[in-house]
Amino acid sequence: RLDPQKGFDLLADAAPALLERGARLIVQGAGHPSLADPFRELAKSQPTKVAFIERFDREMARRIYAGADFFAMPSRFEPCGQGQMIALRYGTPPIVHRTGGLADTVVDVTRQPGAGTGFVFDDATVEALLRACDAAFALRDRGGAVWDRLIDRGMTVDFDWTTGSAPKYLDAYRRALTIRRG
Repeated sequence: RLDPQKGFDLLADAAPALLERGARLIVQGAGHPSLADPFRELAKSQPTKVAFIERFDREMARRIYAGADFFAMPSRFEPCGQGQMIALRYGTPPIVHRTGGLADTVVDVTRQPGAGTGFVFDDATVEALLRACDAAFALRDRGGAVWDRLIDRGMTVDFDWTTGSAPKYLDAYRRALTIRRG
């Protein structure tokens, strides 16, 4: 969904620098014309480096998740978000803005190397997005066991309600009751 909430303007503004760094971009989505125009122009001017798929296509999205090195989700706000969870399952580390559900589901590997599942940036700015991308590129380029463990951790995160979230909610509820009862 091309929507200002999703931070596509940040990605569009960062795209020239990312392309200079050797990145290739695939953007899939439909929506706000002012957000689609920059990607349409980039795809037209640099067709070997940028693909813009201007529609929703679940099957294509799954192929993109599976084939990409990274999944950028620079949302300005995100109550939950599923994209980053799907990317993790496919072994595609997400690059996300620290907000809402993104902050809840992606652990920054630069801050927590042994527990990280992706790359997180704090400010909704092009510069912060580029720094996170640079960190991601550097880790991927180093490869080896550290990269492999990042991929493995992401693919094994448990987002299932019955085994992941529900027991944690029950534990929090029980702790609250214990505190309330004194």
